[in-house]
Amino acid sequence: MKRVKMLALSGFLAFAIGSQAEPFTVKIANPDAQGVAAGLTAHPNPQITAKFAVVDGTQEINITDTNAPEMVGVATNYKNWKFEKGVSYTITLEYKTQDQALAWSALNWRQDSTGKFDSFPFIESKQSEDWQKVSATFTPAYTLNANLLLRAYMKTPGDVGKVSYRNIAVDDGKAKPKAETAPTSAVASPAATPPQEKKAVKGEVILEPDFLDKDGKGILSGFGASLNPKIETAFSLVDKVQTIKVVSSSIAEQVGLGSRDFNLKKGEDYAFQFDYRTSGDKVKAIVFISWYDAAAKKFDNFMIVQPAASAKWESVNVQFKPQTDISPTLQIRAVTVPPDATGSVEYRALKIIRVQN
Repeated sequence: MKRVKMLALSGFLAFAIGSQAEPFTVKIANPDAQGVAAGLTAHPNPQITAKFAVVDGTQEINITDTNAPEMVGVATNYKNWKFEKGVSYTITLEYKTQDQALAWSALNWRQDSTGKFDSFPFIESKQSEDWQKVSATFTPAYTLNANLLLRAYMKTPGDVGKVSYRNIAVDDGKAKPKAETAPTSAVASPAATPPQEKKAVKGEVILEPDFLDKDGKGILSGFGASLNPKIETAFSLVDKVQTIKVVSSSIAEQVGLGSRDFNLKKGEDYAFQFDYRTSGDKVKAIVFISWYDAAAKKFDNFMIVQPAASAKWESVNVQFKPQTDISPTLQIRAVTVPPDATGSVEYRALKIIRVQN
């Protein structure tokens, strides 16, 4: 088994779960002279020129000039947001973006024992011209008071744009659980069909790893590690099973493997087939493809498996029809749910097939 210290991680996909209780809500109304809703406070940045406005229950952050890669936005008053140790909370909101602005949102608090700030990010550098609903689960290791940060992130000097937020709520996790709702991706997914039995799909195989550890690194040949400095991870590849083991973690994030680029053509049907299983109640499987949309000048993705756990092997067969020619990478990862997440995700029998019609 190869143990690897984390280096870097690109991309974060929000966890999608069902609401369990009556939430605390942020009512976007009664703006102050700055255009910031009551209960929120502006967090300006000298490197970014921004204006705020409340329109039809939406908090808008409009950037007219950017001098450096920085964030600007609004936040709740943390003293009014108490999170109890060991209680699972569900945070939900909707966002959309315009031009070069990216959405970024997190819980933020100061640790009483150290005086240092800590955070739980659940939207990181996301773009969408349409409203996107995001849900995330947060289980604090100790009782704390946190505020909710709602930010616009600008990557390049000269960029302009707008980020809008609405329908913000936090579930206190104490009411009787309800059935989970269908998961919602952090970005819109182009036309996809529901999972099917593997044997139902035939066609040309365009990607099929042999699941042999040819390089002695414990990872699939042709794949590279997507790592995180706050997650200690070990990879192993034994008996044609790829294992991503989380040794320790202090953050809700992803870690795993990504393939080289491959080509998918507009209008053709593709099937993604593989098996997965998990161990440990705080580590889940997550699989997606990611590509750069040159026309929109942004990254996009298609979710194949939302964060999911299963002690038994689960077979996946999800079809996807790209709306344009794309060259994506396939990401097979583990998602941690803090605090102190440990466990593993295993993958086997992976294929991408161009489906015969």
